[in-house]
Amino acid sequence: MIDSIYITFIEENMVTILNILAIIVSPILAVYLSEKLRARNYKEKKKDEILEKLIAYRDKLQSPQFLSALNSLNLFYDNKEIKHLTENLYLNLKKGKPGEEIIVNLIQKVAKERGHNVRREEILTLFGVK
Repeated sequence: MIDSIYITFIEENMVTILNILAIIVSPILAVYLSEKLRARNYKEKKKDEILEKLIAYRDKLQSPQFLSALNSLNLFYDNKEIKHLTENLYLNLKKGKPGEEIIVNLIQKVAKERGHNVRREEILTLFGVK
């Protein structure tokens, strides 16, 4: 009889302890998950903004908007090809000859990274390169 009372006491306290833990852990977990989601959404939004700037200002290479997008590429994109193209474009811009091909390839790679399949011809005609 004493054993059953003792077991019942432990079971009741275990439920209480678990309830207290749930009360403490639930809000912490909710804040953590919402911050992770917020950070992911922010990064995705920035990636879209970068692509928009590259496309909109690709004929104005020295504009603050294009340079801002270019500077943001390495921060928000973890893609070796994009980083390589960005470095090549920087080097060519310093020499005074940007290179249409690098710009087209860069826009293609960034668009592909965002899930858009844009052909070279589309970039040249739709985005006004030629």
